[in-house]
Amino acid sequence: ELEWGRGMLGRRRLTSDLSPRRRGNQRPVESGPAVVFVGADAKYMVAFRGQLFRNFQERGYKVVVIATPLPGFDPATLEAMGVEFIPWGLKKACLNPLGEFEPVLSLWRALRRLKPKIVFAHTIKPVIYTMIAAALAGVARRVAMIPGLGYSFTGVVDVKRIEVDPSDVRVVGAA
Repeated sequence: ELEWGRGMLGRRRLTSDLSPRRRGNQRPVESGPAVVFVGADAKYMVAFRGQLFRNFQERGYKVVVIATPLPGFDPATLEAMGVEFIPWGLKKACLNPLGEFEPVLSLWRALRRLKPKIVFAHTIKPVIYTMIAAALAGVARRVAMIPGLGYSFTGVVDVKRIEVDPSDVRVVGAA
C-alpha cells in the first residue's frame, strides 16, 4: 500500500515499502521460480501483458507485478489472475536524481527478497531503474521492453508544431 512518508530531504512524499498485500478471497500465488514484471502503470501491464502472465503461470512460474497503481487500476484484477501485486511509488514526471533514489532502493530490496529468475521492465524509466536494481540484486536474466518506435523512426517530429522533413536531414560522418 502507498502511504505518506518522508523522503531523503525531509519532504513529505508518497512511498511504498514494496511488500505484497493480500486480501480476503485472493487466489493463492503459485509457488515456484519467480518472474517479475516492473512498469509505470499497473493497468497497462494487465491489459497488454496479461496473456504473458498466464503463459508463465502455465509453465510453473510465480508471477509478480511491481507497478504504480494509477487511478482506474483495481488490484483485484491481478489478484483474480493469481498474480502477486506490489505497489511501487514511482513518479512519472520526477527528474530529480535524489528524488528517484527511494524508488530504486525499494525496487532493489523487493528483487533481493523475491530472488526472481527473470525480470521484465516495461517503459523507459522503469527499464533504467530496474536494470540497475536487478543487476545489483543479482538477477541474471533481465529483459527491457520499450514500446513504440520513438521519434527517430517516425519520419516527422512534432515539437511545438515544428515539422522536420527526413529528406532535409544530413548524416554527418557517414562513409
